[in-house]
Amino acid sequence: MATNKNLEGRNSIDVVSQRQIIKFMYLEGHSAAQAHRRLVKVMTSNALSQTTVKEWYRRFNNGDFDVGEHRGGDSKFGPETDQRSEIIQEAFRESRSWSLTSLSAKTGIPKTTCYDIIKKKLNMSKINAKWVPRELTDDQKNMRVDYARVNLRAYKQQPSRLEHTVAIDETWVNLYRPPEKDQTKIWLATGEKRPSVVAKSRFGPKLILLLAMDFNGICYYELLGQHETVNHSRYIQFLNNLMDQWGKNHEHTIWLLDDNARPHRHSSVEAWMDQHSVERWIQPPYSPDLSPCDYGCFHQLKRRIVGVAYPDAVALRKALNEEIMDGNQHGRYQSVWNLPERWQAVINSQGEYV
Repeated sequence: MATNKNLEGRNSIDVVSQRQIIKFMYLEGHSAAQAHRRLVKVMTSNALSQTTVKEWYRRFNNGDFDVGEHRGGDSKFGPETDQRSEIIQEAFRESRSWSLTSLSAKTGIPKTTCYDIIKKKLNMSKINAKWVPRELTDDQKNMRVDYARVNLRAYKQQPSRLEHTVAIDETWVNLYRPPEKDQTKIWLATGEKRPSVVAKSRFGPKLILLLAMDFNGICYYELLGQHETVNHSRYIQFLNNLMDQWGKNHEHTIWLLDDNARPHRHSSVEAWMDQHSVERWIQPPYSPDLSPCDYGCFHQLKRRIVGVAYPDAVALRKALNEEIMDGNQHGRYQSVWNLPERWQAVINSQGEYV
């Protein structure tokens, strides 16, 4: 039976001392499990957990044998750390894409030390780069600012124009598109087997979806045939169908917002607009971030119909109908309302993508 003095001695072994015992066991070639059993035998209920012991073994495997307690600001960072910090910054001047493993191999500094210096001394975080449609020239940025100012001025002079705006664009949709990675995650209880997802052909046949949005959501769309494309005559046909549908409930002039694709700017389309007294917002080139269909519809719409192998266009159209009705009912596709703040954001960023 342990005496009171023995118990007092065990309780006097602090965390750092236990780490030193773990380090000694590691250097002697013992496993993490053996080191933990030794601690439990000596310390009983005050022993470090098995998870903590495994973490220290991981650090030792990475070459970090510093078991000291480092608390409070930059007290951990001395001259040696400053030197290592400069080495890491030199590596970052070469590339900002290093993984901790490759950075450690490049600099000869243990991974855990690299991580501590990067996070606590350099105050850096690793994030994903922002994907943009293209590298804009200064002239293109200036044009985006100028066009945004014109549109914003027109909106402020007559805010009701937004209620009469119809945004049009087209995109490809597939009869089969696999779910995105985050859509395959499910909750599992301990011991449950992770399910498998059958890898089908990456993408099925694709069709063009020609779609129009107003301030309430998606107001009209057409799913084109498999070999059908959008030329100026097909675009005019779509506009006529849209007018028949949208014009039933709207007596005001349409303010059209579409991109600068050649069929959209054909002389026949311009003549059609004059004939129907349709006004047009000006849209700078290479600006999907200023198109409600692009920034507030297409990706969300496709996410909600993926993962199903639709046998034909009829089945795909049915799925689109169901999602559009539900999305409109719940306000998922009201991105036309965001146009003024997007125009302002382009102005504030001096033409950069928003």
